[in-house]
Amino acid sequence: MGLKATCIVLFLISVCAAQTRADYLIIADPLDYTIYSQYEQPLSAREKSEFVPYSPFRIFDKNAKLGDQITRVLKFGFQQKTYFLLMDEDLKFTGEKSKAGRQSFKNSEVIEDTVEAVSGGLTMVSGSGRTAGIPKGTRLYRVFRSGTRYYIAMLRERVTYGWGSLEPGGAWRKIGGGVSAESRVRDTGLSETLKERIKARLASANESYKASFSHFNSLTGDEKAVPQWRCECSGGRMRCELAGPYKNSDQLSESSRFLAQDMENMLIGTDFRVCCRNGEIVIEKRTESQ
Repeated sequence: MGLKATCIVLFLISVCAAQTRADYLIIADPLDYTIYSQYEQPLSAREKSEFVPYSPFRIFDKNAKLGDQITRVLKFGFQQKTYFLLMDEDLKFTGEKSKAGRQSFKNSEVIEDTVEAVSGGLTMVSGSGRTAGIPKGTRLYRVFRSGTRYYIAMLRERVTYGWGSLEPGGAWRKIGGGVSAESRVRDTGLSETLKERIKARLASANESYKASFSHFNSLTGDEKAVPQWRCECSGGRMRCELAGPYKNSDQLSESSRFLAQDMENMLIGTDFRVCCRNGEIVIEKRTESQ
């Protein structure tokens, strides 16, 4: 392998290894803003109901464009779905009343798992500053960690977001890798929530490949093809394949293993396993012998 190719591979490995960190935007009143769905359409009433106060947006691209290649947007992930936050001609968020209504957190550790309070002593500070105790048996979705604090969602009839240190550590236990009980695998196959999470992870990897290869091509003058993961679902099985000349090469084997490991973490507590080989990642149900 040449020096240029080696540099590219090492850079990609570091990119994929760092995928567990991300920038977040927390917005006090999300519905004051103009948000489009992943299909670049205004939100439906059901979709709007998911955006409660102080919702955390995981930033994918701060300066993206819609399909018209004109409208500027911030591309973000929320509850395992992709959305777009529209900007006006001055690159200000459409509908925003005050910058004080949002907070940014850079290079935060992505957690995205579910835990349960097993005793008293845990508290959560809401975005408005109110402190509330977390009752025993309450399920919490850990979104990300910034410093020593976790940004969490209290999973009750009405989801509420806030900050918690989750100390003492013995007051909670991890119960799986999903957002809620619905994230677990049903008898017939993967839940839609898990499928969306896996697809979002692959999309994030593709964005990293695109950025890193564009950077190296501009430095070296080469025109190396950008690798891309493509995925298909059939029943209870997902097959993800690395397109282009990298499928049967070991150049991206390390980054593929990082991806597979992330998927395994998502599938904790389910009956599914992850197989990674030759530019291919397969998620399938375990057999009784496995």
